[in-house]
Amino acid sequence: MNEHGYIRKVNAKLSSGIYKWKIHDSYCGGVPDCFYHDEEGGMGFVEYKYIQLPKRDLTIVDIGKLLSPLQHDWIRERARCRIPVAVVVGCEVGGVFFEHNQITHAFTTALFKDMCQSPEFIAAQIGAMLHDNRSTFARR
Repeated sequence: MNEHGYIRKVNAKLSSGIYKWKIHDSYCGGVPDCFYHDEEGGMGFVEYKYIQLPKRDLTIVDIGKLLSPLQHDWIRERARCRIPVAVVVGCEVGGVFFEHNQITHAFTTALFKDMCQSPEFIAAQIGAMLHDNRSTFARR
């Protein structure tokens, strides 16, 4: 599997009420892979990374090094504006959802494997991110 296939797998598990936009922006660097919004006004961006896990359990998986400097800048600026942004790191055993303030963390391969969740669980976390950040405009 690759990143595109992993995104499709997660998106297939999202509620039908969630709009999914797979962004392909060749003009502006750092833009996340997907934009989501729900029927209640919740919205957010997710940057996906799909990695091959190291064979040794003690090898470090550094989430921050998976992102380019432009991606770090883009995520930091949106988070400063209180726009929800997350990073999902997928691999052959599952995926891990990281909020914007967790993207500088590093883990051993063994711990990362233990943290991995199913695409259904990742989709539920995306739904929760949208729910927790619903616009006050949509509630009127």
